[in-house]
Parts: sequence; structure tokens; C-alpha cells
Amino acid sequence: MVKNLMKTVANHKLTTILVLLLCTIEIAVAEDIGVNNSSFELPTVTTVPGFLTSTAGPFCFANACPSIPGWELSGLGGVFQPNSSVFPPSAFDGSQVYFSDGRGNGDGIAVQELETTLYQPNLDYELTVSVGNRLEGFIPFGEGHVLLFSDDDSNNTVALLDLSSIDAPSRGQFTEVTLIATAQDVINAGALGQPIGIQMGGALTGQTIFDDVRLSTTVVPVPATLSLLGFTIAGFGLMRQRHRRH
Repeated sequence: MVKNLMKTVANHKLTTILVLLLCTIEIAVAEDIGVNNSSFELPTVTTVPGFLTSTAGPFCFANACPSIPGWELSGLGGVFQPNSSVFPPSAFDGSQVYFSDGRGNGDGIAVQELETTLYQPNLDYELTVSVGNRLEGFIPFGEGHVLLFSDDDSNNTVALLDLSSIDAPSRGQFTEVTLIATAQDVINAGALGQPIGIQMGGALTGQTIFDDVRLSTTVVPVPATLSLLGFTIAGFGLMRQRHRRH
């Protein structure tokens, strides 16, 4: 009777310790960071003076576009409302997209600076963008890049994805690409405490379409805590074996 009582008390103590350790570990759950005008839906191109119209749909180039909330555009790129001759299912999200045109030799760039959102320690950052390839065979996929930068300076690169490294989307279709800046990338770039920046574009041939820009973070568990948890679980198992022998 006494042995059983002691065994029960010991098991409760170990269970309590295990639960407390689990509570100290930050669970890796993604948390979204808001991207302003993430699908380039504002302003609506069909109602704003200055937009041009082609057989593929209304558009504007960066130097002629009205203000695009959240984004700074430069070079040969702009906002586009493609019709079914470009993307039969229409844009990936909403009805408008950003395009980077290869005739600008990579100067078509869209930038958003999240001035009040700073890089934090122990977080991985995940930037996901839908990248499209026009249906028309005479306009090739322009490749380009997606990158995260810091401190309001796109030269301060934290992580970069070169789109020449991916399989081009099928004609008239979009594919999602994901860029991950690890917690170590942030440290290596000296970006801790600096504002987060997003850049995309840089098409060198043809045209690349960008849509539905999403940014999220994931907590990186502290290694020391995980090691301590492993030792505790192992000890818990050994003690249970000893109790069974007695």
C-alpha cells in the first residue's frame, strides 16, 4: 500500500515537471504580418485616370501610375488588370496584379517598407508570393526575384529567392513561391530591431506577374529548453521502469 502510494506521488511529481517544461516551450505557430494592399487591388485601374488599356486589360507603368497604397514602384513595371487572354481564371487573388517587364532589364521593382514592424529575435520569417506566367506564347516568363530586406534599404538583404531557380508556372497559371529568412539570417544581416522590407520584380526577359503577397513568422524553439525536455522524458521513463521492477 505504501509502495503504491509512493509510486503515485513520484509519478505525479514527474508529470507536473514535464507539464511545466512543455509550457516553457513556445509552440511553433505561424503568425501573420499585415501587408498593405497585398494583392494590388487599390486603386481600381478601370476607374483611375491615367491608366492605359490594351487588348489584355487596363494597366499603368510605374512612372505614370497614380499612388498605389503600400507600394513604391520603379522602373518598367506597374499595376495590371489582366483579362482572360492573359490568365483564363483571372488574377490569383482579386482582379489586379503587379507586373515586372523584362524590357526594363530588371529595373521593374515593387517595394513595401513595414516601418513599424521590426525584425525580432527567435523568429523565422516566411514570405509567400503568387507568381504568374502569361498565357501568350510570345511573352516569356521573366523570372526576377523576391527578397526581404531591413532598415528601409533594399540593399540590406536578409534573404533572397532568385526565380530562375524555380520551375516556371504553366502558361496562364500562377504558382506560389516561398522565401524563408531564418532567425540566423536575421542575425547575420544585422537586421534585429530594424524595419522589415519586401521587394519583388527584376524581370530580365518577357514579363513576370506577382500577386497575393503574404508575410508570417514562426517561433524558433530555444534549443536548451528542448534538450532539458528530452532529459526529463528519458528520466521519467527510467523511473517508471524502476517502479515496475519493485
